Amino acid sequence: MNREREREREREREREQRERERESAMGFMLRVRLSSFFAGAASASVAGFYFLHKDYELAHEALSQQVREGYESLEGRCEVLSARVTALEDLKKPETTAPVEGSQ
Repeated sequence: MNREREREREREREREQRERERESAMGFMLRVRLSSFFAGAASASVAGFYFLHKDYELAHEALSQQVREGYESLEGRCEVLSARVTALEDLKKPETTAPVEGSQ
């Protein structure tokens, strides 16, 4: 009877030990899977940030180029208008500088 009880206890201990080993192996696999998931998420995040930053730089450069072209165009038009205004003022100067007869 005692031997049977000892064998039964031994079997129970072996079952418990196998179960603990299985649980620790499951815990290990869970940790491996979680760490792999977070490593993948981090690398995808870095790649996404890189592409977003690159897209931002391209958009910024395109917008800056458009503003530069608009400024140069505006500057050219201002020079043309300034030249026209100066030409018109030069045309009016001789008319206004001539004394009007009979004003005295």
